[in-house]
Amino acid sequence: MQVTALEWGITVVVILGLFVFDFFAHVRTPHEPTFRESGFWSAVYIGIALLFGGFVAWRWGSTFAGEYYAGFITEK
Repeated sequence: MQVTALEWGITVVVILGLFVFDFFAHVRTPHEPTFRESGFWSAVYIGIALLFGGFVAWRWGSTFAGEYYAGFITEK
């Protein structure tokens, strides 16, 4: 599996962007999140992870995607 520097760069920028978004959109406004809000944001981040796994499957094949999803489920 060959991952280009561009792909690594895009991945790092997207992850940092998600951290910044999460900080400015959620952490800076202290509040007790509702069950609905927590469920919504969990679904958004799980959806992003599933899309990334789909990209891995498209780019490098089902073996690597299966390994990604196995690690994702283990960590989740």
